[in-house]
Amino acid sequence: MEVRTRLDLGVHVSDVGEPEPARQALQRRDLFVLAWFVASAATVGGGLGSGLESDEAIRAAAYSKREEDRRNRLARQRTSDRGLSERR
Repeated sequence: MEVRTRLDLGVHVSDVGEPEPARQALQRRDLFVLAWFVASAATVGGGLGSGLESDEAIRAAAYSKREEDRRNRLARQRTSDRGLSERR
């Protein structure tokens, strides 16, 4: 399937006044296709980028410092709980 689009920015600057309804509909379609393409590319790029990074790097980018402190505290608790259960 081949999709051809053309974004004509000159439609907004016209000596005649309002653009023709057909050109206005084409312009909206073009903007929709452009927005769809950008959103799709960003989704694919984000997926590839997150697949190449470590979990720690993703968490550091996605969560605040407070969330990171909470996760570290929970990890320390789990480690100390394991140590206590192994001693028993």
